Amino acid sequence: MNYRKQIKRTKKDINALMRDVLRAVYHFERFKEKYFGITYELYYAMTVIDGSRKKTISELADTMGIPLHKATRIVQRLHAKHFVKRTTSLRDKRVVYVGLTREGKKCLNAIEEFCFDTIMNNMLHVSADEFAMFIQVASSIPEILAIPHYDKKEVQYGK
Repeated sequence: MNYRKQIKRTKKDINALMRDVLRAVYHFERFKEKYFGITYELYYAMTVIDGSRKKTISELADTMGIPLHKATRIVQRLHAKHFVKRTTSLRDKRVVYVGLTREGKKCLNAIEEFCFDTIMNNMLHVSADEFAMFIQVASSIPEILAIPHYDKKEVQYGK
């Protein structure tokens, strides 16, 4: 087979695979949003905030790759749901720390339990080898989907 034809075929296959993955993730996340009343963005923020130490809103924004004002709005929405507590720094009143509340941890644990149960129940329909391959590929997803460094202006205008 011609090398260029192989690349086109591979590109078509990869794009079809990405659409299938996107469709599955989209429906999975929509179900979680309906069932738990929390969007994917809020859930992701909760996973970033979760940990042994409080995070600043700036750290949340950096980790999520979003502007500070958007991270502030996310924290406000989580605070309205009683999922996070905010603490102002004693040294610098401009610095606000966020941490999960007991209710926030309970919600996060329930979502993660649901995800685990769903995946494990669905894995009953595949072989042990397929399960091992799934774990191996899933472990590589961050590297496979890593975003290269880019100029924000290019992304903003679709160049």
